Amino acid sequence: MSVIIAMISKNNGVIASDGRETDTFELKPNDRGVLVADPPPKIKSDGFNKTFSLNEGRVIGAFCGLVEFSKKTIKEHIDDIIQGMITPDLTLRSIIERIETELKLRLDQIDNGEVIRSKRGVDLLIIGREKPKKLNLLLASIRFIAKDANPITIQRNIYSPHDRGSYCQSYGDDLAQKAIKDLIFIHSHDATNNLQHLKDLTLKYLNSGIKKAGIIPYGTHQTCGGNIFMQTI
Repeated sequence: MSVIIAMISKNNGVIASDGRETDTFELKPNDRGVLVADPPPKIKSDGFNKTFSLNEGRVIGAFCGLVEFSKKTIKEHIDDIIQGMITPDLTLRSIIERIETELKLRLDQIDNGEVIRSKRGVDLLIIGREKPKKLNLLLASIRFIAKDANPITIQRNIYSPHDRGSYCQSYGDDLAQKAIKDLIFIHSHDATNNLQHLKDLTLKYLNSGIKKAGIIPYGTHQTCGGNIFMQTI
């Protein structure tokens, strides 16, 4: 688990993530039949960048949940998916629809020996303009929801800052998200027309989430941490 955050104002957007990646681990029943991780999960990296940019920087995003499968990161899968469709006139919705279709197919086809079905969930935050010549930004939140014995389902929302001045969305560790939302409420009336101020707020929210993050299931370390990575548009 990790924490990712996206903020948009009318003309500026910021995406950020923590850098923690937990190594894969295997669950086995103990003497009482309770599933435990043996050995416990360990931190694989604190420098894992979960942000990405597409279409020559016209679109930026971040991912959390399952971050790697079939020897590729989610970023690498997305790069593969949109390869060959990049044009100056490419719309944000075209990119989103292509990612949804192809990534869902790839997640459904993962071998159970690599990742059990219930652990194949992926959350994406993507910022871009609906059309290249439009100034106003949109923020898309996309969830690939995984449940045992069921195909992956997709939940998508698209937000605009028009009526609110700015909009913020986060995914990842539940306690980290709660801390971010609590801080957003405190700063809900802050002006966010300036890109630097938007970056400062995003960093403040993300650091608060990392500080309050919970403990990794079956382990002892926090789910979030490490370096912070950021993309702007």
